[in-house]
Parts: sequence; structure tokens; C-alpha cells
Amino acid sequence: MLPDTPGAPALIGLDWGTTRLRVMLLDAAGNVIASRESNEGIRRARDSFAETFAEAIAPWRAQQVDLPVYASGMITSRNGWVQTPYLPLPADVDALTAGIVRHTMPDGTVIAFVPGLCDDRGPHPDVMRGEETEIVGHLAQNPQSPDDPARLLILPGTHTKWVETAQGRIMRFRTCMTGELYGAMTRHSILGDLMPPRDDAVPCDREAFARGVAAAGADGGELLAKLFSARSLVLFERLAPADIGDYLSGLLIGTEVAQARAAMGGPGEGAGSPAATACTIIGRGDLATRYAQACQAHGLVAQIAAPGAAGAGLAALHARAAQEGR
Repeated sequence: MLPDTPGAPALIGLDWGTTRLRVMLLDAAGNVIASRESNEGIRRARDSFAETFAEAIAPWRAQQVDLPVYASGMITSRNGWVQTPYLPLPADVDALTAGIVRHTMPDGTVIAFVPGLCDDRGPHPDVMRGEETEIVGHLAQNPQSPDDPARLLILPGTHTKWVETAQGRIMRFRTCMTGELYGAMTRHSILGDLMPPRDDAVPCDREAFARGVAAAGADGGELLAKLFSARSLVLFERLAPADIGDYLSGLLIGTEVAQARAAMGGPGEGAGSPAATACTIIGRGDLATRYAQACQAHGLVAQIAAPGAAGAGLAALHARAAQEGR
């Protein structure tokens, strides 16, 4: 649980992704004292990272002098500001701390860029940047003892991550491009042409979403054939055009949950695998709720983690770096 009143400012955290930038003023435990968000992701700020950074923290700089700065996300990729290595699995807070790359600004400000993770042990290599910090933060908030069973975590997003942890280490993970596929289909396919303009303030139609989830689990796989049902059901007046988006979302997320649950239910690397009966969703808002609903429909007991994992992760990395004199 987060305290009602955060402590004194201890560091500045940057959660800097492809399309969004979130800057956080954090206390020593990673609780957010203040935060600012913008659309200045790495695509938009590619030629002006230093200027974007300075502008983002300007309201705090005059008051908070010489606070350490930590950054994670796609800002550490080859298309970002400072590239960090991908570290192999298994990995924990010690490995991530050792892999930090520090960059000194002209004014002397040092920014610690957090490394990403990779798993190239099979035929389909996988990578993550940013999620590793949230996972470390979640584990800091919910410590995992050596005799704890492996945990299954889900981090919903454009590229959703399914992650197995054991003994405080990230053991393996799986990426699903469900969010990006949904966006492409609703914007650039015949299904999008059938959909009326959507007001983002309108909540998800849970019944239409549940119908899509149920369709995903019926009669085995065949996702490619089932996707066409989002059109044919409308043609036969069995689905309202306004419900296409939520039905399609349920179909895609339901398929993802079924396949990822099966894939993550096998033996893990160096630790017992989760029984694939429970999971924790590290996310917020409607998307996290959708994943919880789909997981429950597929027999996974799902809980949504308390907010603040990214800040807690950066604070945990800073604390370990300070212990090691880095």
C-alpha cells in the first residue's frame, strides 16, 4: 500500500516510451510526489531529447537541486537518447543496476539509463524495455521469498508482456502484439470502416467484450477465421456496428490469454513454473480491467496490482546503486 503522504523528494524518474513521456518526482520508496505527462515520446522528441528533458523537469529544478535522475523505457533503445544493452535472463535488481549506463549533461546532471532485457534462448527471440522497471518495482512492493512459488505477471499495452518471476528474478517472458493488431484493424481494415466514430469517454461494453472473449475460446483456435465474424455478425444484424470494437477487443485479448496461459504454464528455466491458475496485472485503467475480465473467463484468478510500480522500480534501482557506491 502507498502511504497517504509521500516522503521528501529523493529522485526524478523518467518513464519515456515511444509515444508518451511521464516524469515523476519520487521519494526514497518510489512514491510519486508530483508527476507530469506529455505526448513527447521518443518519436516526437527524437531530435531534442535534452531540451524536452529540461522542459519537463523545469518546475522542479528550481526547488529540487541535484536530485539523481533515472530513465527507463524506449528512451534507452537504439532510437532513443542513450542506448543501453539488453541483459540476458534470468535477471534481477542487481543485474539491472550493474547494467545501468550513465550520461552526463553539459550542466553536470547525470542521468542513469536502465537496461532492457532479452531472451534469445529459443527460436523466437524476445525483448523488453521499460517493463523490467515496473516488474522490479512490483517485486519491491511485494517481495518474493526463496520458497514462494513462481508468479505470473501480465503487463498490458501495445505489446503486452507475460512474465514469470521466481525468487525475485525475472525468469522468462512472452510478448504479444495484441494492442498494435487491434489498432491496425480498427484504423486500416474493413472492420474499421464499419465502426462508427468512437467517443473514448464511453466505457467498454462489457457484454460485447465478453462475447468476443467467449468466441475466442470456442471451437479451438482459428483466430484468422474468427476475426471475419466481426463483419459477418454485423451483416446478419447479430452485432451492432457500435459494438465491433469491444467484440474485436474481446476476441483478440481472449485469444492472447488462452495461448499465453498455455505457453507460460510449462516448465520454467531454473524454477518451478506457475500453475497458470492465478496472475497479477500490472496496469491501469480500462485495459487492465479488460485483461482481468478475459483472464477470469479463461480460468485465471486475476488481480490488478496497486499503482506505482514504475516509480518503485526506479527507486529500488537507485537504492541498490547507492548501496554499491555507483
